[in-house]
Formats: sequence, structure tokens, C-alpha cells
Amino acid sequence: MDLRRRDINVHVHVVYNSSILTFQKKILWHFDIALFWLAFWTFVNSTGYLIIGGLTPFGDVHELIMLGVLTSLFSLVIGIIIFVIGFVTLSWSLRKILIKMFSPRRASLGVVLFWFIIPMLVMVMLANPERGLQLAYLPLAFIPTFISFVIEYFLILSQH
Repeated sequence: MDLRRRDINVHVHVVYNSSILTFQKKILWHFDIALFWLAFWTFVNSTGYLIIGGLTPFGDVHELIMLGVLTSLFSLVIGIIIFVIGFVTLSWSLRKILIKMFSPRRASLGVVLFWFIIPMLVMVMLANPERGLQLAYLPLAFIPTFISFVIEYFLILSQH
């Protein structure tokens, strides 16, 4: 499958799963969790590819940069924009799922803890010498967790 078809396919899955999680009123909790998990990994795969490809070009991103179709900066900016949109949508969807099972405070804690996945993924990528990532990128991986903490505890829970 070529790059365009794969990217379109990935984004269709993200939009589909996110819209089901966002707008569907009654889904059994195990379907909620399964759809959320698929939406998350689809989201991380596409945005991570663009962001990491913007920092240290590899794979299709490297080829597109060599062809002059894409620049490292543009790949990074597109990846960050998509990440911010997906981050907000997925955090909201996860909170909606967890609030069915836990108190608002515990649901917010679950959302914050969930975003520790990003630093863990970066640590795994740092262990792979083929990626060429520098250790200096590790603190950046904690930004989603920190933002999630600020949103959950200062904006969401302060309203309750």
C-alpha cells in the first residue's frame, strides 16, 4: 500500500473510532474500551510517524523530504497539530469511558496516568539505535502527561 492510501486509511480509522466514541450514547463498556484502544494506537502511529520523522527523518517521511514534497519542519508541524486535536478528543473519550466506572476524581487520575504511555514509547524508541533519537527528546515526551494533569485537575475537577 502506498503512502497516501495508508495515511488516508489511518486517518479514516481515527475519525471513525473517535466519532463513535464521542457521539455514540450507549455502547457496552468493553466495546468502548476496544474502540478507544484502536483509536489511540491508530492516532499514535500516524502522529508519531510525522513527529519523529520531522525530528529525525526516516522511512516514507525521509523519502518525501528527499523528493522535495515535504520538509522536516512541515512534517513536525502537521504531526503536532494532529496530535493536539487527537489528544483532546482521546482524553475526553477516555474520561467519558472511565466516568461510567469510577468517580470523577479517579477518572481524571486514569486519564493522566494513561498519557504516561507516550514517555514509555519514547523510551522504547530511544533504545533502538536505528531511530537516531537523542536523549534530549525524552523530557518532551512528558508534555502530554503534564498537560493532561493541568487540564484534569485545574480545569475539570475544579468545576466539580
